[in-house]
Amino acid sequence: MARKTKCRRCLVLDESKKVKYNNMYFHERECLNEYIAHKRFLEKEQEQKDELYYKLLKIHGIEKTIDIPPLFYMKIEEIRNDSGLLGKVNKKYKCGVPYNALSYTYDFCKKKIEDALLNMTFETKLGEMYYCLSIVRNSLIDAYNHKLKLMKQEKLQTKIIDKDMSLDYEFTASKKKKDETDISELL
Repeated sequence: MARKTKCRRCLVLDESKKVKYNNMYFHERECLNEYIAHKRFLEKEQEQKDELYYKLLKIHGIEKTIDIPPLFYMKIEEIRNDSGLLGKVNKKYKCGVPYNALSYTYDFCKKKIEDALLNMTFETKLGEMYYCLSIVRNSLIDAYNHKLKLMKQEKLQTKIIDKDMSLDYEFTASKKKKDETDISELL
């Protein structure tokens, strides 16, 4: 009798054959592949989150030794999980704006943010960060449309380049004219 083990993906406790991966048991194909794909997704998302973190440090002039306030991360997670946009109350897992889109929007709004930081005074660093996040939140759609426009231009540009490169330039080798006095064929 085989030992009962629980698949960590589907949480089914049974005696079927399972694969051990990182000291956890999974059903061979489906559950293991889903787990690995989800793990890759989380690693990629963590890289994007780190990029956003360093961008925030640079924009707000925070040293790396000082941590960004956790309340600010809660606001970013609300945007990421789509729970605070447009009056939505229900929380969805990772269905909102991705971290790389937030990072791109910070780049897109860089001039607006710099102007706001120069012209306004804030009591706390958290208030400054909230204000900049509200600028970013209001500019998400504009940044998305700008990115789409750039992608269309790039696609059109590559299509034109591919079309120019695909023109067949036929180099015809000069054909030798048969000399009527050539008798090499007869030999």
